[in-house]
Amino acid sequence: MTRGLKWAAAAVLGVAIAGSACADDWQDVFAWREIQSEVSQRYIEAGGQRTPAHFRSSAALDLAMFSAANAVAKRYTPYFEGLPDGATDADLAAHHAAAALLTRLYGDSARAETDARLMAVSEGHTPEARVAASRLADAVVDLTLARAGATIGDVPPYRPFTTAGRWVPTELPYFRGALNARPWVMAASSDLRPAGPPALDSELWAENFNEVMTLGALGSEVRTEEQTAEARFWVSKDWEPLVRQLAARRELDLLDTARVMALMSLATSDAGLATGEAKDHFQFWRPITAIRNADLDGREDTAVVADWAPLLNTPRHPEYPCAHCSYGAAVSAVLTASFTLEAGESVDVYAEDAPELIEAIDDLGDFSRRMSMSRLYGGVHYRFSNEDAEEIGRTAAGLALARFGQPVEAD
Repeated sequence: MTRGLKWAAAAVLGVAIAGSACADDWQDVFAWREIQSEVSQRYIEAGGQRTPAHFRSSAALDLAMFSAANAVAKRYTPYFEGLPDGATDADLAAHHAAAALLTRLYGDSARAETDARLMAVSEGHTPEARVAASRLADAVVDLTLARAGATIGDVPPYRPFTTAGRWVPTELPYFRGALNARPWVMAASSDLRPAGPPALDSELWAENFNEVMTLGALGSEVRTEEQTAEARFWVSKDWEPLVRQLAARRELDLLDTARVMALMSLATSDAGLATGEAKDHFQFWRPITAIRNADLDGREDTAVVADWAPLLNTPRHPEYPCAHCSYGAAVSAVLTASFTLEAGESVDVYAEDAPELIEAIDDLGDFSRRMSMSRLYGGVHYRFSNEDAEEIGRTAAGLALARFGQPVEAD
């Protein structure tokens, strides 16, 4: 395994990606993502009201571009059936879909960028081709936004546990606002709910409790320097740079890139939704709470450490299962299904919050494994929570891969 943290300028990575392939069709997908990021920020700053579809706009963009391009090329199983025929250029259809979706979501905040981009990519196409692409794009965007904005009813209000007259923290779990979103590939967000944390009178509970207490403590004497670095490095890592690197090296066209992006977006989105539903259902205590109140579990082999603190700050939502871990597992599963690393090949993992800090992985499964272990090293999750969350992520990815985007055999 390629190991070790490497310091490098973010610009170096960008040059390496951009210059590593002769074909650059893959970059069109990311160009629209960059436009989406810019116009969404402008929309918010202008006081725009966010609907459920806005919260899932990145996934909607990826799905719309894939669906429009694939409706013309017909190389993969579709997400949407019954799209209109007539468009003849897959790339042009994808561009029109991206422009239509962003304009529908962000209105005047998006119009200048989308019009300019669409004019540039439409050059050389006949008016008839543009009209056909626009007609297909409108149909795709109608279906995409209907799905992205669909909800499944109200979520019961969150009621923090307390006793009469006793103060408890009043911050609400951040994820509850998304729990009523209609899943992309699951039938319901509760479909992937795991069995639950181990009983507090079980040996598994005691083993996991003591493991995180010693390994995840702020001043741990058993955690290695490498494990400490892992905990901090994997706090916020994105999958988009991995797809960028691999798309560039494989010289993917627009459709193939949009396919991977759509699969990844829908798998990670549903993995997150399923994880949030399970957290809300089980309401399991974090290590810092359990360790400082270990006398409440009725065991002699779990000791109270009244001043125990984790290496990382504890997130403000229930512990079980681990959100980082379900996300990482979904990422690894889609990447592994989409790419094969050659002997000696690696990809760089980095994040926007620390673009100068990069680490190479030569096994796509490491994105999942190392992200999961980092949460244990950081003292914010138990091992059983990581393992159950990984299963959620893998299953969500499997559902996405089964739902659409599989090669269609030529007639």
